[in-house]
Amino acid sequence: MKVRIINRRLPDIERAPDFGDNIFSNIHDASAPRAIVPHQRLSKSAEVVYPTGFQSVAPEKITRKTPELLRGVSSMSAKTQVVTASGGKTVGELSVGEQILTRDNGFQKLRWTGYLPTKSNSTMVEIQSSAIDAGIPSDVLHVSGRQRVLLTCPEIADQFGTREVLVRAGDLLHLEGVNEIECNEPMVAMLFDRQEVLRANDAWLDTMTPDKEALEQFSGDERQEIRAIFPQLNDVPLERSYPSARPVLRSEFARQFQRFDC
Repeated sequence: MKVRIINRRLPDIERAPDFGDNIFSNIHDASAPRAIVPHQRLSKSAEVVYPTGFQSVAPEKITRKTPELLRGVSSMSAKTQVVTASGGKTVGELSVGEQILTRDNGFQKLRWTGYLPTKSNSTMVEIQSSAIDAGIPSDVLHVSGRQRVLLTCPEIADQFGTREVLVRAGDLLHLEGVNEIECNEPMVAMLFDRQEVLRANDAWLDTMTPDKEALEQFSGDERQEIRAIFPQLNDVPLERSYPSARPVLRSEFARQFQRFDC
């Protein structure tokens, strides 16, 4: 069954600001029967199809059944270029306290950065130049499978109140130009006062979420250092102490995204 999302129920909804980089302008060939719920009674001129994954936002759950590729921590190659207050730099050149450009809050201070233990031939994801859209990313990105990429889709605005969602790189392997690779490059994770979305090789990637799965990737001393910087992590549930910058799509719905070339 092929499903196309059509939604005209809320024509006056206030749309999120357009940054001029709408990298996914449509969803098509969404083919999960579980995504269908009964139609509302509407005029004959409109049909509404609601994917259930777009109606509810739940914390991302990492379990033993989660594929290895989608576990770990959001991280990117040390060679990835980001924008700082003093110009472009690679992630490997960053130091704590540096001001880095974010999508939501302008330049923000980097609070913590850490290298992941190098694992020979560990599996990563390569996002080739222009794999997301023309010029996005502008250069090859090497990221962890759990690293989330910002995608833009106007069709989901009525469900989330935002047209932007985060999707794990490991859930985008169905797209041309996105592939698993064997990689032993240094990988870097970053923390800010809140989760941020950074411009990286002209794509938008989120920063680390300090949940249990992510913290387990670091040494005991590093975990203590993070908890000292963010004491609220000890007392308040993560969804309140360090909420996600955007809704995160579940795998079965993220894999329905396709490039839409006008």
